[in-house]
Amino acid sequence: MAFLAAGIFAVGRWGPSAWHHAQLLWSQRRCMSYVAPNGQLIYFSDPDDGTAILPSPPNCWLAVESGLPPPASLPPIRHYRSTGLRPVFGPAPAPVFLHRRSRGGGTERLVVVQCGDQRVLRTPTCVLCCRVIKPATLFHSPVLLWERSAPVAVDRRVVVGIPWTPAVSVFAGRADDSDPAHFTIDVDVDGLREVFDGRLQGDDTVKLQLRNGSGKNP
Repeated sequence: MAFLAAGIFAVGRWGPSAWHHAQLLWSQRRCMSYVAPNGQLIYFSDPDDGTAILPSPPNCWLAVESGLPPPASLPPIRHYRSTGLRPVFGPAPAPVFLHRRSRGGGTERLVVVQCGDQRVLRTPTCVLCCRVIKPATLFHSPVLLWERSAPVAVDRRVVVGIPWTPAVSVFAGRADDSDPAHFTIDVDVDGLREVFDGRLQGDDTVKLQLRNGSGKNP
């Protein structure tokens, strides 16, 4: 109710720009509580085989994302130039994880993880791009505080505990209801199921590692 009253007040005082901002705040509120369907497939490294139908991004995220810079580590478009291994793709349409997480002192941030391809040593690499966003307020727009990418698999070598393979699947992450800083992301590499643990740190960064302890921070 307080949020709605603030939005009405802003519209009455500042007109169309305030209405746009009120819509942004509403979308952001939905992003902060967004939960993807359990087990939803977000990314598949070989979408040309026609077996994987990737979900569209939620409208609330599209509204918030439009005011932020694109992920620096993920190419904005897909291209199919031969690499000897497989083509490089842009970010998956939908985020892998999108939800509020709280750091020390209870300060809330919007944490989003996106998945796509990146070239590492000229090799197409599946990466998880973690981003921490300071939420918009009544008078301020959202601010991207931090971004970093972590490879999931690359060029037949072990990177964060997973060997490279053409068949990499990434599933929608889950927020941990018992720990406001923690979330998990399931991945499948050629039939090998692994879990990444993510945690929002007190300095507004995200620590991402494999549950078996062999992972590296992004």
